[in-house]
Amino acid sequence: MNGPQAPVRFMRELIGARRQLPAVVRSLGKVLPQARSYYGRSYAGLALRALRLLRRRFLPEEAYQLGLFDPSLEQATLDRYLSKSALKQIQNRLNPLPWVGLVEDKGVFYRLCRTFGLPIPELYAIVYRDRPGWAAGKRAPRSRRDWEEFLESELPPEFIVKPACGVYGRGVTAYARSERGFRSSTGDLLDARELLSCLQADPRDQGVILQERLWSHPVIAQLSGTEALQTLRVDAVSTTEGPRIMHAGLKIIRGGNLVDNLDRGATGNFIMQISLHDGRVLHGRAFEAGRPGFLTISHHPITGQLLSGTRIPCWEEVRQVALQAMDLFRPLKAVGWDIAVAGDGVRVIEGNAWSDPPLLLQGAIRRPQGVREPADFLSRLYSGTGIVSVSPQDPPPET
Repeated sequence: MNGPQAPVRFMRELIGARRQLPAVVRSLGKVLPQARSYYGRSYAGLALRALRLLRRRFLPEEAYQLGLFDPSLEQATLDRYLSKSALKQIQNRLNPLPWVGLVEDKGVFYRLCRTFGLPIPELYAIVYRDRPGWAAGKRAPRSRRDWEEFLESELPPEFIVKPACGVYGRGVTAYARSERGFRSSTGDLLDARELLSCLQADPRDQGVILQERLWSHPVIAQLSGTEALQTLRVDAVSTTEGPRIMHAGLKIIRGGNLVDNLDRGATGNFIMQISLHDGRVLHGRAFEAGRPGFLTISHHPITGQLLSGTRIPCWEEVRQVALQAMDLFRPLKAVGWDIAVAGDGVRVIEGNAWSDPPLLLQGAIRRPQGVREPADFLSRLYSGTGIVSVSPQDPPPET
């Protein structure tokens, strides 16, 4: 789109996106001064770049974080990035909205996994504020006193609490029992009554999950210097030829974090590319603190441990579990699975119907032409980066 009418057309597109307009305006107000300070460009030039990126459904903050306001980037390079909104548009065509709760509501998800026989952390309870909950091994407690007695007598020495509908690892807390009560990973000491009040504090009453606390396999723990659980994000899709794994990355914890989520750079954690054929760690990426763009990583930035070249234990089992899960959770056709390799084996931690675009593929994505089926389009979209997708028919890796 060239010529004097181009800015006018861009503005019409911006105004036409009525639902996003307030968010876009707020985001522009925050991002443009930062981009001007960092890149030294004029507000007019930055605003024009923002409008062009909006055509690719990039909100300004997302674009700034990826470094897309860099004036040295040409349009051909910008076209090889994928926005969260553009990916979600594809995901919504693949995952019928009434069925998304099968994975996005962890209370539903874990109960289904138990029924399907998929390996998951042991599930202790699902607690709601005003609705009946669920407890393992017995009839669900009915009264508040019943729940307090359950917490006092039935929980193991350590356990994890997470929101049933949470995202980016927010709200995940670890608890350890002591003679004085329950000590949280944030330092709070609670008795059973106080813990129950904490579990039932969400005014939306979406529920919280109480489950087994797992620890990373020693090989993975050695990479980061922490035994806290670090999972593989395995993006898979059900195509016309069956389920395929499109991409995998290992989320690595930096410092003393409890969770491995990147949370768009807020946690300082990072992710390493995994070879789909043999499970070896390739290169990694991390967001730069306080700066747009990302860094390429081969060593852990704190421990100095070499990461590239390490082989993920139990990789073939991880691969098969992801493919099995895609079959079991139909009609969902595109899911980002979080799968852990713990000291005693593989566990499915979560399924994500609206997973973010893989940071590791940004800048290398090529949009396939002439492909109408959304699942095939998504599979080829990722494999067009040079990362080969894997199907059940592909041979297992050599040992």
